[in-house]
Amino acid sequence: MKKDQLVLVIFILVALVLAVVGYYWYSNKTVKEINGGVDGEDTVDIRDLRPSEKGYTDVSPEQSVEIIEDTDNLLIVDVSPHYDDGHLLNSVNYYLGDEALDQALSEGKFDEDRTYLVYCHVDSASVAGAEKLVNAGMKNVYRLDGNYSAWLEAGYPIIESIYKESGVDTANLSASARGGEGRGVAYVLRSEEDGLKHMVKAELPNDLQAGEFYEGWLVSESGSVDFFSTGKMTLLPEGDWLLEYISEKKYNEFNYVVITKEKTDDGEPETHVIEGRF
Repeated sequence: MKKDQLVLVIFILVALVLAVVGYYWYSNKTVKEINGGVDGEDTVDIRDLRPSEKGYTDVSPEQSVEIIEDTDNLLIVDVSPHYDDGHLLNSVNYYLGDEALDQALSEGKFDEDRTYLVYCHVDSASVAGAEKLVNAGMKNVYRLDGNYSAWLEAGYPIIESIYKESGVDTANLSASARGGEGRGVAYVLRSEEDGLKHMVKAELPNDLQAGEFYEGWLVSESGSVDFFSTGKMTLLPEGDWLLEYISEKKYNEFNYVVITKEKTDDGEPETHVIEGRF
C-alpha cells in the first residue's frame, strides 16, 4: 500500500472513531445539560426535542414552563396521591395507585392528539404514568424531570385544592344576563400571608371554534368598574372546565366572577357566558 493511501485510510478511521464518540456523548446528555442548566441559558426550542425510545420526552421545569405558556390544549396530569396538598396550577389528578388513570384511558377520555405533561413526586410513578399515556396512543407526552420537588426548587407556583380549605368563599355561576349557557362554582381564598387563591370549576358548551377559548375574569364593582384576567380555562377529560389562579395581592374589592368566550387574546373580555358574585 502506498504511503498516501495509508494516510487516507488512517484519516478515515480516525474520523469514524470521533463520530461514534461524539454521538455517544451527545445521546447520553441529560435534558437539563442540553437546556443549558438550571438557569436556562442557551436553551433549545421545545419543538426540537425528540421522544425517548419509550415514546415520551423528559423536560426540565424551565422547559415545562415554556410548554405551558406556548401549547394550546395542554393537559397537566398529576398521578400522585398528594394533589390536594399542592399541585401545578390547572392540573388534573389521576392517581396511579387507585387505577384512576387506567380507568380514564380505558374509557377513552383522553384525546390522542392533545399534549400532556405528566408529573408525580417520584420517578417510578411519573415514568409509569407517561408510559401508560403513550401505550394508550397519546402522541405528545412530556414528563417533568425531577417531578414536583424540582418544580418547587425552581421557584414555580403551586396551589392547593382550595375548595377544601377553611375560610374559602364560594360563588355559584350561572348563565350571563347578556346571553350564554352553562354553570359553575368559583372559590376564592384570601390571606395576608398568601394573597389570593382562586379556582373555577364549570360546565360549559364544548363548541369552541378554532382559535376560541374560555377565559376567567375577576371584577371590582366598587366605584368605577375594574377587572383583570385570571387566565384561560382548561378542558378536563371528564368534560368540565378548570381555572386556577394565584396572586400575591388579595384583591379584596374584586368579588364578581365572569367567564367569557374569547376569539383574541387581547386582555379585553368579549362574550359573557357565566358569572356570579362572592
